[in-house]
Amino acid sequence: MAEPAPEDVDAVLFLVGDAGMAEEGRTPTIRRLAQDVEAWAGALPDSAVMAVFLGDNVYEVGIRDPQDPGYAQDTLRLNTQVRAVAGPMARERHVRGVFLPGNHDWGNLKGEAGLARAGNMAEHLAGWKTSGAADVAFLPQGGDPGPASLDLGDHARLLALDGHWWLQGEDSVAKAAVMRRIADAMAGAGARHVVIASHLPLLTGGPHGGTIQFFPTFGLRFLAHKSGMLIQDVTAKPYQELIAAFREVFDRVGPPLAMAGGHDHSLQVLEDTLPGGRTWTQLLSGAGSKLTDLRPVPGMKWGRRAPGYMHITFIKDGTALLHVTAGAAAYKSCDGDGDLRLQCMAEGADSMHVAYTTRLR
Repeated sequence: MAEPAPEDVDAVLFLVGDAGMAEEGRTPTIRRLAQDVEAWAGALPDSAVMAVFLGDNVYEVGIRDPQDPGYAQDTLRLNTQVRAVAGPMARERHVRGVFLPGNHDWGNLKGEAGLARAGNMAEHLAGWKTSGAADVAFLPQGGDPGPASLDLGDHARLLALDGHWWLQGEDSVAKAAVMRRIADAMAGAGARHVVIASHLPLLTGGPHGGTIQFFPTFGLRFLAHKSGMLIQDVTAKPYQELIAAFREVFDRVGPPLAMAGGHDHSLQVLEDTLPGGRTWTQLLSGAGSKLTDLRPVPGMKWGRRAPGYMHITFIKDGTALLHVTAGAAAYKSCDGDGDLRLQCMAEGADSMHVAYTTRLR
């Protein structure tokens, strides 16, 4: 399915997750993303392009405090992603970059310690925006689980959520209030297509879905359980409660155009059927800088272990098209220095192509 002509396009939404290992001049995926953002920004009117970075924007522990020796490395990785929406056309046409919280952006921490780590990311991104160098924001922020609602063009609404807040929280009343706000934002979207963005996918054929064993021995799995790592798997009780809460909202107010997430480091398009027979689509775009394996699971329409990202093209006639851009796994990153690295970057960006397309609505 070819891309439509720019004159027929209302807006374009890019989706890329788990890019927290990206570094300037060493990650072909981010270079290709920047090229595509610039191309669409130049072809469309003002504010018609948005890029959503789906969490785990800085590995392994988010952005540490400025006095920490790791701060320079942390901000370097975040800045690499910001520059994908800071090109000349992106600035001129006011392309927005939205960075969601992931569990690593919380430092895999709870409470005030995790909020402080996420706050460092919000503050750093605010510095880019204040300077006018890039229109970027960390959403939702300040411990607010969301949804943060952003409209794009005439046909799309993005609802940005903080999934880690849900997994590490225990307040059932607050969680119920979040789901009511999500339902209200969806119901109030009118004719706009709703895309819900959260680092945590509700469906996945990757390791966090339980189909691939991260910890093959009992001892390693016990240690992972004690550290809290397994709460990040869809089989964990809080995660199952999150899935059930979303499916109840989708069944009651109608499904969104798509739910977009990362968490597992692959590219996946999955479909789930609600009790009444209606379906909704999970987009998993977590291959910004890491790769993990995946296996076919019920509802998987397409999947690949490859670096890449996705974009949704919203057409003026109301239709919405999904395009998945993927490259060769060998070009996940370019190590070394000099001409070999430059060649790797060029070849890696050129290797990326639209590997899958479908009409979402």
